Amino acid sequence: MNKAFALFITLAIVAAISVAIYINLKNIDNYSKKVEKEIDFIQFNKNILDIEKIIKGALDKVEDKDSLDLLYSMPFDVNGSNVDKNIGSFSISFVPFCNKINLNLLYNAEKKKENKQVEKVIREILEAFSVEYPGFFIDILLDTLDQDSLERSADSEVLLKYPDFLNGHIYNYEQLKFMVDYYATITEDKNIYSVPFQDLFGFQCDGVGFYFMNPVLKKILFNIEPGAKDVDFASLQKDFNETITALNMQEYLPIVMIDITKNGHSEAKIVY
Repeated sequence: MNKAFALFITLAIVAAISVAIYINLKNIDNYSKKVEKEIDFIQFNKNILDIEKIIKGALDKVEDKDSLDLLYSMPFDVNGSNVDKNIGSFSISFVPFCNKINLNLLYNAEKKKENKQVEKVIREILEAFSVEYPGFFIDILLDTLDQDSLERSADSEVLLKYPDFLNGHIYNYEQLKFMVDYYATITEDKNIYSVPFQDLFGFQCDGVGFYFMNPVLKKILFNIEPGAKDVDFASLQKDFNETITALNMQEYLPIVMIDITKNGHSEAKIVY
């Protein structure tokens, strides 16, 4: 009971601080327009850093997947009017962040070498959705991730046809969608659009938290049926060691995204 109470207190603190962050971010333009002394900028930055320390300290108290499960299952409302009458009420939810495969793990920029095991995982996912030419799409990903303009296969280097295309890293879903559209145009394979990329892939996390992975990923990678409970991660490590190692997968990762919404619209997303 004491642990549950402590977690509720943590939730309340994080929620209140999240609104404070949102208010600060909304007011940054006002700071830049009205400020006349550098000390105002220094104070603003100090406030953000202090808030960040408090939230990270609170999340450090989350010690197991059950606590995270409780955290993710409890969206709640915060009355921002208590802070600023113009702010109004917000809904705050906590969302797993490192629960997808980071596409950038496919290529090691320092070694200038592709990760064959991650390539195998991506191929399995593409084949699960009946993508006709998974190898070609992987070549597009790899030619985007490396810094050169050499093609792994014919037409796989997007940069040669679109000189303004970002190369060297995959940053966001807009960039990924451009590659998906490019693949579909070249191959006329519309099955690529059946892949739920936003649910399965990300671009920032160095690892993946197993327990809060998308059920589709669990099914494809580990043949775990959606809704299955009490899966022993230690036993999975024995049977799927190469996959788990390649994806830097851990039992759970206490990294969350705080989604602040107002009137059904997302106002801010903050990752800790």
